[in-house]
Amino acid sequence: MHPDGTRLYVVNTWHNTLSVISTRTHRVLNRVRVGRTPWQVAVSPDGSRVYVTNSKDDTVSVIDAAHDRVIATVGVKHVPTTVTATASTIWVATNASATIDAIDAKSLEFLGSTALGLTTGPTGLIVA
Repeated sequence: MHPDGTRLYVVNTWHNTLSVISTRTHRVLNRVRVGRTPWQVAVSPDGSRVYVTNSKDDTVSVIDAAHDRVIATVGVKHVPTTVTATASTIWVATNASATIDAIDAKSLEFLGSTALGLTTGPTGLIVA
């Protein structure tokens, strides 16, 4: 959900798109092409960007929320699933690599990875 409550974002896993839906009219406003097999979506705290994990591409699509277009694609570890964002960092959990990856929210540079010591599988992530 966009912070101003006007738009809802939904990943369409088998269509490699992100739907932008009006919460007022309940209509699809736009479909944004992202990477292969998008899995989850997060919105920056200020609502300016939307982040989508692309599990088959090992990437995160960065979308300009004002124009509904991809402005960057950032590589992460193997099979990114979960994503959450703070003002400074985009946090990504990877399923096959079992890591938590960090991306700088300003420069969109990959900052690094923390191994979780699991064989696979983090499926949730929240920043408190």
